[in-house]
Amino acid sequence: MVSHDPLQGPQKLTQSQPGSIRSYSLRRGRLTRAQKRALDRHWTTYGLDLNAGVPACIYQADRPIVLEVGFGNGLSLLQQAQNEPEKCFIGIEVYLPNIGHLLHRLDAEGTTNVFLYHADALDVLTHCVPPLSIDRLQIYFPDPWPKKKHLKRRLIQVPTLPVFLSAIKPGGLLHMATDVLDYAQKMLEVVAANVCRRCELVNRQSGGDFSSRPAWRPETRFELTGRAENRQIYDLVIAVSN
Repeated sequence: MVSHDPLQGPQKLTQSQPGSIRSYSLRRGRLTRAQKRALDRHWTTYGLDLNAGVPACIYQADRPIVLEVGFGNGLSLLQQAQNEPEKCFIGIEVYLPNIGHLLHRLDAEGTTNVFLYHADALDVLTHCVPPLSIDRLQIYFPDPWPKKKHLKRRLIQVPTLPVFLSAIKPGGLLHMATDVLDYAQKMLEVVAANVCRRCELVNRQSGGDFSSRPAWRPETRFELTGRAENRQIYDLVIAVSN
């Protein structure tokens, strides 16, 4: 498992499941001074430890839980948390500069309903998230791994989807978004192939399987750039039931 020293912030990400295929590459990114300072000062406030089991916020049954896998620079997650203060947001990210950036912003803006993991999402879901505990699970713009030889590294696969679905409450939502049509179509195929639970595509646009962008998902700078380049954004909103 990943080990965290609360006095030093999150440590180096390790792989806890030998032989598993990572859906990300651990590229090296240099921390800015502000990011390192945020990690040193604020990880004890916002950071969650993979070794500590179920985080306390999940026990607050009266507070809906939103879990986001791969939050990037964190600005979308921050905006959602500010727009929905009644919810508790848990973000998972593998790149320390992204975590440091979000920690800096969380502290600067006094946002208190966000908690973060520096870990592999499948490890978090396996070790820390009880079944049927998440109200909304979000996976926005995962790495598409466009080369044929890398397709097996995509996060959304027939074997991995049940892991995500098992965490979602009956009546909860799985929301995925991508700007790669091939990946979007594969997501639809994976959902159709899933047999562990009934899934229903909701909020669909007229005449298609993809959804209009829900109000809770902010439009990111990445997305705005994509639209300027005439790239289509594909949202899939999936209602999960028993």
